[in-house]
Amino acid sequence: MYFRIKRPKMTTKLSSKYRSYNLEELAQRLDRDYYDHIQALCINAISLANRIALEQDHPSMILYSDIAAKTIHKINIQVLKRKKEILPYILDLHTKKTEGHNCNNCSGMCHVGHTEHFLSLKASHKDILQYLDELEKESLPLHRHMEYPPAYKVLRNEMKEIDDMLTETFYLEELFLVPKVFEAQKAINA
Repeated sequence: MYFRIKRPKMTTKLSSKYRSYNLEELAQRLDRDYYDHIQALCINAISLANRIALEQDHPSMILYSDIAAKTIHKINIQVLKRKKEILPYILDLHTKKTEGHNCNNCSGMCHVGHTEHFLSLKASHKDILQYLDELEKESLPLHRHMEYPPAYKVLRNEMKEIDDMLTETFYLEELFLVPKVFEAQKAINA
């Protein structure tokens, strides 16, 4: 099943809005405005890729749909990792900061993972960009004189939309999230 997702367009106004959020609000907005939408786009795209693989007999289209499906799966794993590991860490960090926690005075258990979570995020950025680059290299050029099946065109558009959403997400994470996390870590002496 295919459905269209309405999402915010990155603008200076939207960007400044993200700047004004505290760490908790920023994490929740990224989750709702980006991670959830990327997952929905992935669901659409994987459905289209599977349909193309079943309906088409052109080897290049089958290859592209197979690579797209694998890429989408890898991207979805990265988004799930954000939702299941990074976001809970950020919310915990925000709570510690607002409660005045000091890692220098605790048993040391909270020291585990402060740096690793964001090294993981940086590695995730690199991996996703590599996946998208590989997919673009494998895609068929859209020549005007060739007729492509509608599902292929929609899949290409969905992959472009995923790429755009990921680019915006990286921008927001790098420009606002990472500095706020480092600021919170510093505030609790992590």
